[in-house]
Amino acid sequence: MDVRYMGQLQVLIADDSKFMRTAYKRVLESQSNLQIVAMATNGEEAVQKAKQTASDMAILDVRMPILDGIQAAHEIRIQRPETAIVVISASDDLALVAGLMRNGVERKSYLLKQSIYDVLGLVRIIEAMYEGPPYWTRESSREWPACSASTPTISTPAPMTQ
Repeated sequence: MDVRYMGQLQVLIADDSKFMRTAYKRVLESQSNLQIVAMATNGEEAVQKAKQTASDMAILDVRMPILDGIQAAHEIRIQRPETAIVVISASDDLALVAGLMRNGVERKSYLLKQSIYDVLGLVRIIEAMYEGPPYWTRESSREWPACSASTPTISTPAPMTQ
């Protein structure tokens, strides 16, 4: 049975850090509308698993061995144009954003790791990105003003302080 008919998004997570893969998985699998269908340790493996699992969404780290997240995103979209792409990075390099958005911006997002403060913020970002146009967090919009001119932003909650 296809879980998408039950309202679940099938998600692929690719990151060369086992810690980050596990963290994203734990956060996302706690949501009833998200199902983690594959995990990958590099971009090449992500492309293969996206094709095998027919993932609705691929969450990719930008810096991975063999094939980076930007290249993997392009390969995934060649094979499965309907797959939404979320690239997560610690780098605010505009060239990386431009590379991701090459060949169209539909259902693609580039998030700064430091803009994701908590579980609900990440889930909200993923759900909004899948449902609508590409967007940037407010933090990335400050870094890349050209991005915010034509795309919506989503507020992520401020980190909790004591």
